Amino acid sequence: MTEAHKTKRAALGAIIAAIVCLAAGALFYAAAGGFFGKKAGGGTPTPAAEEEAGNNVDAENGAETYPTANEITLEDNNQTIAITVNETIYLNLGGGYNWDVSFEPAGIVERENDAAGAEGYYVARMVGQTVMRAAGTPACRPDCATPGADFSLTIEVVRHPVPINLEQSL
Repeated sequence: MTEAHKTKRAALGAIIAAIVCLAAGALFYAAAGGFFGKKAGGGTPTPAAEEEAGNNVDAENGAETYPTANEITLEDNNQTIAITVNETIYLNLGGGYNWDVSFEPAGIVERENDAAGAEGYYVARMVGQTVMRAAGTPACRPDCATPGADFSLTIEVVRHPVPINLEQSL
């Protein structure tokens, strides 16, 4: 084997090692929650879980409060997100429309409560995939010619992030 051949082989080995390291890093990132995208919050407690812990009542006025959840807005139209079972999302499609929200199939994600000024809180009840659809009727109707609006979001619900043993994957 010539010296040039040995050098090329060593360089190829270094490139392969770098690719394996990048792949391992990507797997670690996914296991740490990166897979769940910008909206996932790593298992935000549901209002029911907060209530069980006694944490969802404002001590000052006794009003019911809810934890910060993953906010879904019109910017998320036609996107796919992934959340974990019992994770809460906050649907806030904005004013000017009266929104009618539905899920296909039903039961994977369900409405948790009504939120003032928003479409509300929804919680992932079981593993699966569902499509959230919202039809917006302009609040000014019938006195205006503003067109209606449609919103769609695919939601993947997983049990929890899959832990990855990096030693086995290398």
